Amino acid sequence: MRLITKNFLSLASVVIIPTLLVYSNSFQSSFHLDDITSIVENLSVRNVLNPKALWDFWPTRFVTYWTLALNYKLGGLDVFGYHVFNFVIHIANGFLVMTLAKLTLERTQNLKVKSQ
Repeated sequence: MRLITKNFLSLASVVIIPTLLVYSNSFQSSFHLDDITSIVENLSVRNVLNPKALWDFWPTRFVTYWTLALNYKLGGLDVFGYHVFNFVIHIANGFLVMTLAKLTLERTQNLKVKSQ
């Protein structure tokens, strides 16, 4: 069990440390480019409980705007929360890619053993 924990911590550090290094300078930055129209000036993200307004604003990006509305509900226009959420999404995606790679490599190894 200790080996699993050690391996997990090693793999977690491979995902978390580079992501933290890349995003560390963004936590205190301001809104940029499409953030102004998508968050600051977008009244539909002001109410997370009004999915119709989010859908009407941009139907193909409903989930994106729902998460922006959730961010707005939790922290208003404090940019830090938006960047932390973005950081968490990238960490989660890093773990998903790592898991997919592990499963793919294990499957490939199993296929090699079966073919011999």
